[in-house]
Amino acid sequence: MDIEEARSTLLDSALHISDSTFDKTKIDRAIRDAGNEWLYVTHSDEATTDIALAASVSSVNITSTVSNFTVSQFVRAEISNRDMALVDYQTVSRRFDGNSPVGQPTMIGFRNDSLAQFDVTTATTHTLNLTYWKQLTSWVLGDAATSTIETSLNIPEEFAGNIIRWGARAYMIYGAPGHADADAAMQKWHGLLALGRERYKPYWPETVEQINLGPALMTQQGR
Repeated sequence: MDIEEARSTLLDSALHISDSTFDKTKIDRAIRDAGNEWLYVTHSDEATTDIALAASVSSVNITSTVSNFTVSQFVRAEISNRDMALVDYQTVSRRFDGNSPVGQPTMIGFRNDSLAQFDVTTATTHTLNLTYWKQLTSWVLGDAATSTIETSLNIPEEFAGNIIRWGARAYMIYGAPGHADADAAMQKWHGLLALGRERYKPYWPETVEQINLGPALMTQQGR
């Protein structure tokens, strides 16, 4: 689904209004927010990037290789086909209190969105395989240029229509004070997120559960 189709689906099939009723920036913002929440909750679009680690390092700047990376996008990390355990930053940093452990890293913890810390200092060079979910395709909100409206969104076709009909629609009307359908629309959207989560969850490593649970589902599941 591209930007133009997403806009048309939201206006014609979900809201049943003309394209002159709302500013295109507002429409695009709803599409973007719904798309990103879908990707955040389901991880339906992932990427793996190789990050070179030199010898004698105990940390790495992730954003120097994966621009705009955030910790919430983390899915898994591997070195030499072995999964690394995701732990909190304090756990790995305490390994160096009065010690200088050296070897192949088996744990990874994030101090912030940029800095990843390991449990040991590397003895030799390694390649860190970092897998993360990708944020929604970026575009200039409200832009009518052909190059913009033909931009494809990285959401699965089997769910794309409903992501726009239920998700973007929910974001559009939830911000309208007193809208009679606001709560019902958001509940419908949360139901679709739950369905998507179950669709893609079998492919997740256990570490994802530690930091990646969509805010809507946290509320819905009482977490």
